[in-house]
Amino acid sequence: MNIRNKKTGNIVRDVRCAQSFFSKVTGLMLSTQRPLLMIFSKPEKISLHTWLVFFSLRIYYLDATGVVIENTLMHPFSFYRPKEFATYVLEVPASYDFRADCGDYLLLSTNNSR
Repeated sequence: MNIRNKKTGNIVRDVRCAQSFFSKVTGLMLSTQRPLLMIFSKPEKISLHTWLVFFSLRIYYLDATGVVIENTLMHPFSFYRPKEFATYVLEVPASYDFRADCGDYLLLSTNNSR
């Protein structure tokens, strides 16, 4: 899956989707630097930790329409409790050249779409 910021045109490619409970719980722990999109069936307050993630992450909380409602930068071995309810959580390694601000609309597409 690819995700594009409609406002800036920035794209993050090869995003892995996490829909199962186990894939959301493990997230990017002990993994390589690859973006991850967690998908929830209803809006929730999703607290995150980076206890076994050895690189910094940019975290984007999205509503059901794909609008960024909250974002933060997390460093290894930290914890974050969001203020907003979200349907999607996008975790992007900070080393990636991708940025989004609150209010930006992120378009989700399959890898073969342009």
